[in-house]
Amino acid sequence: MASGSGTIIKYYVHGVFMWISWAVIGLLQIWTNRYMRAHWRWNKVVHAILGFAALLFVLIAGFIALSVGGWTINSNSELHAKLGFSFFILGLVLMVGGIVANVTRLKIAMPWKTKQVLLLGKVHKWFGRSIVILSQFVIGTGALCLYEDNPELGWAVAGVSAGLFFVVLLSSEVLFQMKLKRDVPFEVPASRMSKSQFTNAIASGRKLVILDDMVLDVEKFID
Repeated sequence: MASGSGTIIKYYVHGVFMWISWAVIGLLQIWTNRYMRAHWRWNKVVHAILGFAALLFVLIAGFIALSVGGWTINSNSELHAKLGFSFFILGLVLMVGGIVANVTRLKIAMPWKTKQVLLLGKVHKWFGRSIVILSQFVIGTGALCLYEDNPELGWAVAGVSAGLFFVVLLSSEVLFQMKLKRDVPFEVPASRMSKSQFTNAIASGRKLVILDDMVLDVEKFID
């Protein structure tokens, strides 16, 4: 790693910004997407704002590292440089993709295609979770790289960062699963309704609505 007080400060800023983006905001992104779904009025807004903030942190931190460490990544580059550049690109794809998808969903008029929307949501969700979880390893390599003259401190920083992240994440998941067990489980109906059956039922006067991939009978809720 390059030396010099100014260079070291830039590396610290790079590390702090990346840690905030991937460890703090990344954890909050999982929280808003998985554990705060019941608060549907605001969780999407918070998720989008956090995604935009993470994009800014990643861009600034990434360009700091490239400007100091060099704009070329090759086989002789350090492990953290290779992993960091890869996750820099993957992070931009994730964050820009999420922003574009959200703007498209809210602002662009298009036929409502439930299956496609659900599929896109699942792809973004699992791609995001995978990147956030794997990025904790990249943060660890960054700590070891920053404190290469004191590897014990580097391992300690990496361990504390990853430990806090996974303790909070696993604790949240355990509490979430306990809550799910207390809830009344949703039973998948044994029967299915085809498009023609739905059309005929509506024509015959039944009060049915489509919610995602389900058909709900709302007749008894209508005066």
